[in-house]
Amino acid sequence: KGHGYIKPAKYKDFIGGTMTISGVRILPVTKDMLVPVPEGTYEVSMKNGDFEGSRSIAVERGKTLELDMSLFKSTVKDKGQVVFDIDPQGAELYVNGTMTDYSKPVSLKYGKHSIKVVLDGYTTYTGVVDVQSANPTVRISLAEEEAEVSSDDESSVEKDDSNQQNSVTESYDNDHKITVSTPAGASVYLDGNYQGVAPCSFPKKIGAITLTVAKDGYTTKSYSVTTTDDDEDVSWSFPDLAAKGSETN
Repeated sequence: KGHGYIKPAKYKDFIGGTMTISGVRILPVTKDMLVPVPEGTYEVSMKNGDFEGSRSIAVERGKTLELDMSLFKSTVKDKGQVVFDIDPQGAELYVNGTMTDYSKPVSLKYGKHSIKVVLDGYTTYTGVVDVQSANPTVRISLAEEEAEVSSDDESSVEKDDSNQQNSVTESYDNDHKITVSTPAGASVYLDGNYQGVAPCSFPKKIGAITLTVAKDGYTTKSYSVTTTDDDEDVSWSFPDLAAKGSETN
């Protein structure tokens, strides 16, 4: 089998997240990606926080498939379940002017809502709650002189844990570099991530890697190599690229 390339486009909302190819290969999403893969059919997914989606694609030998990520939709829910913790007990809660039962989580659309808390013998509290997550907790304490409000966004803690589990672990020797000298003028990609135009240097990634060189009007080539953690720089010079149409399969 030959190889082709996946080139994501219009994917700025996913930068900093992860890209998964057929549930096996996981890559960090960066700018100017060009990912070499064997020809075939793949299920490609991207995720970054609340943005995620997947799409089936077919990659042909020697061709670059542009994957339009603007087709992926945000999965952000339009409502949050807000827990109101109000002290003292027995106070009345008004949300957007309507008396609201807060004995259970209150369903509110994402965005700002006016709130008022009233209880005889205490100063009425008025303010705004800005719902930006699925399960926030809002605490309000009434007093004779003033009301204090604090928030405990429990959903953000859960989200951080999830992101930690999905993080991609890679090993780099930042004290040493990989240098690609030729083909001069070609764009260089390390595991699908753009590094610069040859000749160029970048931090040394340890282990099995794929270096791809690409240039308009020429056939893109990829090389599978392995680097070791030996405290030394690495330098490669690859053959000149063949002009498109000058090669036969």
